[in-house]
Amino acid sequence: MQHDADVPLGVRIDSSIAHFSRTTLYWLSMALLFIAGLASFAMIPFAVFEYGEGLHDVSAHEWFFLALIALLLWRYWIHCSHFNATFWTRISRIFLFMGGFLFIEIAFYIASVIGGLNAGLSYDQALSNADTNFWGEVFSWVGVCLVLYLASPSEVKHEQTGEDEIPVVHAEASTTGSQSKEQF
Repeated sequence: MQHDADVPLGVRIDSSIAHFSRTTLYWLSMALLFIAGLASFAMIPFAVFEYGEGLHDVSAHEWFFLALIALLLWRYWIHCSHFNATFWTRISRIFLFMGGFLFIEIAFYIASVIGGLNAGLSYDQALSNADTNFWGEVFSWVGVCLVLYLASPSEVKHEQTGEDEIPVVHAEASTTGSQSKEQF
């Protein structure tokens, strides 16, 4: 970080500490999102085979979402290839999105427990109700599919050529249809 020579030493030190703190907090939050996304993605098989009964444990909607997840992962990889994303970008992007969704999902889970408590359920009943909620499970599967869809890179980079540039007309330079401000 560079400072002007006329800035007092105390301001330069304070500014440097603030910059270091912001950078550290940013990278710690990115690491937390990455680890949370990695853990969330790694837990998908455990969510599918939650009772340990093999393929008999997988319900129809879980088969549907597993097939959809496979297609969305294929789409994600194709889009990353199309936009020349590096291997690290391909891996980190999906885990950062999954980590963000995990925190949203946790917020909905907490809201479900609080709703159960407000409805007069005991704490244990509210937790059990939030864990066994079918729509909560569907929300989780739809969320994972949405994350995989939205994580795909979609920015189209156009090369700038002279023909594609739009000319900028400044109001002071244009005198058609009105008088310039200098005449008033």
